[in-house]
Amino acid sequence: MTNISQIPAIRWPTNEELSQFRKSFDNRRGVLFIYREPKVAATSFAVGNGAWLRLTDSGDVIGFEIEDFEHVFLRKHPELRRSWDELKPSIIKRLKRRSDVDKVLAAFLLALKSELQRFLQQNPVQLGFV
Repeated sequence: MTNISQIPAIRWPTNEELSQFRKSFDNRRGVLFIYREPKVAATSFAVGNGAWLRLTDSGDVIGFEIEDFEHVFLRKHPELRRSWDELKPSIIKRLKRRSDVDKVLAAFLLALKSELQRFLQQNPVQLGFV
């Protein structure tokens, strides 16, 4: 098991890498999952506000999940609501996306990544091993 103090600086995926991550939403539990495939060994860390990061031992972010995404997270970040409403059907049904939806998805993932980065910078002690 990895201790957070053993992980070097967190390396976030580039926008291009992030666009290749798999996205899914558990509608019943309200959890948004974004992760890289194929799956590799990683450790989950709670970062607060129901968000979790999956990090490799080298510090690469290979996934994250956000619990209570619609009822809690989006209420705190209403700027993401409109994009989410447009994206949700294609993520739940895994539909082939149109290029205009891909642009919305890219902007949505960038905003989501930025919010998680901001939260970690402002609350470094929030990062806890699980």
